[in-house]
Amino acid sequence: MRISLPYSRHKRYLTGIDWTVNAFHAITAQATGTGNFSQVVLDLDGELQEAPVRERLANFLAGHSVIHGRPARDWNLCPYWSFPAAGRLPQPVLLDVTRLPPTADADEVTAVLARAVNRPFPSEREHLAFHIVNLGSCRSLFAMTFDHRLFDARGAETFLGLLERTADGRSGAGEVHAPNLIEPAHLCDWQKTFAAGKRVTRALLPLRQADIRTLPLPARLSGRDYRFELLACDEATSRKVVAVACREAGPMMLMPYALSVATEALHTVFEGRGGTGAEYVIPVSLDSRPPQSQAEELFFNHLSFLFIRARAAEIADRKRLVTSMVQQFYDQVKAGLPQDLALATRLMRIVPLALLRPLVKLPLNGCLGSFCFAYVGKSAYALPEFMGLPVRNLFHMPRVPVLPGFGVFFTQFGARLNVTLSWLDGIFSAGEIRQVTDVLKVRLGLRAAGE
Repeated sequence: MRISLPYSRHKRYLTGIDWTVNAFHAITAQATGTGNFSQVVLDLDGELQEAPVRERLANFLAGHSVIHGRPARDWNLCPYWSFPAAGRLPQPVLLDVTRLPPTADADEVTAVLARAVNRPFPSEREHLAFHIVNLGSCRSLFAMTFDHRLFDARGAETFLGLLERTADGRSGAGEVHAPNLIEPAHLCDWQKTFAAGKRVTRALLPLRQADIRTLPLPARLSGRDYRFELLACDEATSRKVVAVACREAGPMMLMPYALSVATEALHTVFEGRGGTGAEYVIPVSLDSRPPQSQAEELFFNHLSFLFIRARAAEIADRKRLVTSMVQQFYDQVKAGLPQDLALATRLMRIVPLALLRPLVKLPLNGCLGSFCFAYVGKSAYALPEFMGLPVRNLFHMPRVPVLPGFGVFFTQFGARLNVTLSWLDGIFSAGEIRQVTDVLKVRLGLRAAGE
């Protein structure tokens, strides 16, 4: 089909993946009252001062009016991101500061950060909020809560890097690569798009017939917050994990190895519940940016998905589990499933979000998977300092779309691995969270077996 519908060359049209993420946002907001937000956190040595941070943010954000946009629909029915011209709107800086004693433990710090990411934005045109947590004068955390409709995880890291590199606070000044704010409507290549849709349908058809393991959500969802457990590996421990992954899964196969660890950890809870369902189906997000376009593709969502299966009866056989996950990863990437999904989802953009919410769950019989998983990989924030303070670590705290409402996320900052367990309050008991973290700690070398 050679039909190509006209569109504006000056708009940022939403891709099929962007529109799918908008559906995730709508699903989560409808269920809990707050949307599909996430938070990226820089852990710093020293005391981060509010005044210079506020000034830097005010200058920097004023050059990015795209952050004050919202979804709209063009006359050709294609959704796009409507945002004002630079300087047309006031640019408020949403920045809070919390002071804790130097003796505050990890749970206290995590609770402060969790409150920040669970807080709704004040308007539909606000998509970023910042938080400084000072622990005396020895340590600080700088957190950026972001709307996933505006950034994916790698884009958020890149944005923080641009904020730090742009010392005079003016975006684009002296930058070789300016962020790309234009995206075609892709109202063409229909034959290619429909062919991708057919291949995706065939690939996902077995999932419609799968007996998928899920955990029930709490009876009341409105107003419930997400909770988080953070595990940080030091460099020596991280190197050991990578060595084990290389030995068990193969070179460059840390992602499927990490997925096997997450599946084994959560399996303990499913089994403890007398879990129904014969297998786990896990949606795994992948970054689809070419490495050289990281700075240009700063905003919006440049990702796609794999769907990895694991039979519950085979979880105890680690070698078989890891081998199966590596093979599925290889087969789906070789078959081009992530690229086909990116193409096929373009066809869904004509569907209003109210109708799209149930449609995105159809391939997995009414849920988005047994649990969510992501391995972000090497951090896009590669700078040793932020606002003059050494960076100790970087980690993420995502609110997982409902249903399933929980997931495990691996990130890497420098040579350090970090793991975040995220769940909607009420899904797990305190004892179940201990079970999950105990398995994760053993597999990551943070605790010896039997301790």
